[in-house]
Amino acid sequence: MIERSVMWFWNRVDVSTASPDRSLQVVRWLVGLYLLVIEAPHYTWIDEAPTAFFDPPVFSIAHLAGAFPAEPFFLVLDLVGIAAIVLMTVGVRTRAATIVVVVCRLIGTSFLFSFGKIDHTIMLTVFLALMAYCEWGRQPLRTSGAARDVACATAARSQRARSLYAVVLAFGFLTAGLPKLLKWVDGDTSTSGFLSWYYEGVLDLRRDGMLADLVPGIPATLLELVDVAAVGVEVVGFLALLLGRLWWRSFLLLVSMLHLANVLVLNIEFSAQAITYLAFADLTLAALSDGTVAARRWKWVGGVALASVVAWHVQARVRGDGSPIAFIPGYQHQIEFGLYFGALIGVAMVVVFGREVSREFRSSHASDDHAIGVSPASTPQG
Repeated sequence: MIERSVMWFWNRVDVSTASPDRSLQVVRWLVGLYLLVIEAPHYTWIDEAPTAFFDPPVFSIAHLAGAFPAEPFFLVLDLVGIAAIVLMTVGVRTRAATIVVVVCRLIGTSFLFSFGKIDHTIMLTVFLALMAYCEWGRQPLRTSGAARDVACATAARSQRARSLYAVVLAFGFLTAGLPKLLKWVDGDTSTSGFLSWYYEGVLDLRRDGMLADLVPGIPATLLELVDVAAVGVEVVGFLALLLGRLWWRSFLLLVSMLHLANVLVLNIEFSAQAITYLAFADLTLAALSDGTVAARRWKWVGGVALASVVAWHVQARVRGDGSPIAFIPGYQHQIEFGLYFGALIGVAMVVVFGREVSREFRSSHASDDHAIGVSPASTPQG
């Protein structure tokens, strides 16, 4: 009974999350580009931090180390991480390079979190670890029988990685939504969970950019509906997974809209998490066939752009400067640029999954029409 239930659960998840393996190659390019341009390894500045600030969580790599490592540990960590991202992006020793990226992120964020603030970056690290497991859906070049067997095994690993990440993602949203469910959804218009986040951000953290000025004056009833809607989106992930492809992609569309609203109104961006949703989208149309003129042209353009970004990061790290965002050294400028880029990522995710939902909706209706014997030719006109 338990085994059948578990098998049914994972079969449902597999059906809901399936996407072409070829699409993962495009996702690898986009994630690698994101990491180099927006979230490059930047831990060198920790060398200048006073040792009194070292207060890591008990269950962490930093706690085992006992103190900040001596120079040039963080410089080497940055350079190794950047080099691994480049190799991962261009597809050289892809699995090994991705594993190195994961290890560097785990070590670097462990010491970064020793200052008391833990950011929402673990989902991207988990995603990268699962992509290393399935090697980003990389298929063998040969078409022999043995190569086809390898291709089938690779496809199975890719689907397993997608399904596992979908469960982790749904669980993460559930753990975020349940505490809000107990406090925010109370039917009391004199309190607002949304405003508790908003005013803390504006007054304590100066999160008053973009559309934040539009919040004061919003009717209390509408604010209560915002609380209910936000909680509702966060707690239905597992239900969407079990209901099917259309529902799961609709869920991703809703959370993408939630991320976009967060960055525009609360000035909190989740681009590092949102970029991972692309694993569930069909991006095969963005894949260029090798050997075509367009492919060669884009490789040259991409190669020059990639070299420029990497050169800036390396020289900045060596000088003891730099930032996670390429060509944006100032902290305040990083915050502003991060918000605008987070909004751009949010819009892109809404567009991508809006298209996915539309496609699945049309597909489901076409299947229903076929099941009852309706064809376009037999449909009444005018």
